[in-house]
Amino acid sequence: MGRFAKGFFGSFILLFSAMWCWLLQTDPIWLEDYEAMTLSKSELVRQCNLGTLSIFGDSSAAYALRPSILGSSVVNLAQGSGTPVTSYFLAKKAMACPNLPQSVILSYNPRTMMMARPFLEMYIQHYGNYSWSDFDEFRAYMRDARLEYYPKTYPYDVDIMLLEWAYANKFPPYYLKETKDVFINGHNSRPALKKAYVKRGEMEYIPSGGSQELDQLVTYDQFVPQTLNDYYLRKMIGLFAEKKIDIYLVITPFSDITIDKVKPDVIKAYQAYLQELVQQYPNVHLLTPQMTALSWRYFGDSRHLKARGGRYFSEMIVKRLQEQNVRGWSSPARAGETRNPVQ
Repeated sequence: MGRFAKGFFGSFILLFSAMWCWLLQTDPIWLEDYEAMTLSKSELVRQCNLGTLSIFGDSSAAYALRPSILGSSVVNLAQGSGTPVTSYFLAKKAMACPNLPQSVILSYNPRTMMMARPFLEMYIQHYGNYSWSDFDEFRAYMRDARLEYYPKTYPYDVDIMLLEWAYANKFPPYYLKETKDVFINGHNSRPALKKAYVKRGEMEYIPSGGSQELDQLVTYDQFVPQTLNDYYLRKMIGLFAEKKIDIYLVITPFSDITIDKVKPDVIKAYQAYLQELVQQYPNVHLLTPQMTALSWRYFGDSRHLKARGGRYFSEMIVKRLQEQNVRGWSSPARAGETRNPVQ
């Protein structure tokens, strides 16, 4: 091998190794700001900052349930693009903390429960905060349940296991775009991550105008929870039950124009599904028994509340928490907080 070839190969190895070390050691500052806000939930769990009332849920819950309104005992761990699958692995890590919440809120809107989101590609690679054992547990269940999430692979899933290892260890070829955004475009989402962490996981939808966009829920003829979501939701309920943690289910609102067009059978079936969970599991309670319709002016898009809508809905939840005397929750007034009036 010539001197030039050796020098080129050596330089490539050094650059590749340096990039890999950087990816392993740094926060994923390449994320968009709203994605960094979601990553803050993992940081809250890593620091065992769970509060005495924790919230797990999807993006609707992330924007609709605001700790600044709900009280200083509340931490919102609901994730953007989250599902019961992503929540389960986050909750599993949280349950290893020394000080656990006394109660949790679980909130997944009906469309989230019916969707089979690309868990591996979208969430694990993107946020990079899941271990190889998490991957392996997920893969084993999918194979045992004969669910067609992974494509047909080589014997013993060797190729899938290698892909899981690459994601879990931030193998550089899978993060080329991300490193380009940081080093060439100068992107840094660390301020957004820090802000959400300090505000106990609170996320705020920026658009100022309302949205008359219809949610895709109006296209469904029936509500049938996706097998994967149902399995991990029940698995998460069991996880909390082992720790004697009370669970409260919350139905986040849709806009009035969406609710008007959703088929009644879909709403009835979704509410019946939640009631079945309450009847089956002694530690599960329903905090919002009906689906709430709010003015479209409160929404930033088809199902995410703006800041004003989040304040309004959170005030509604405060009343529910008071009525049901939820363990671990302290009202904002008793906690010495000032409630933000709905504007």
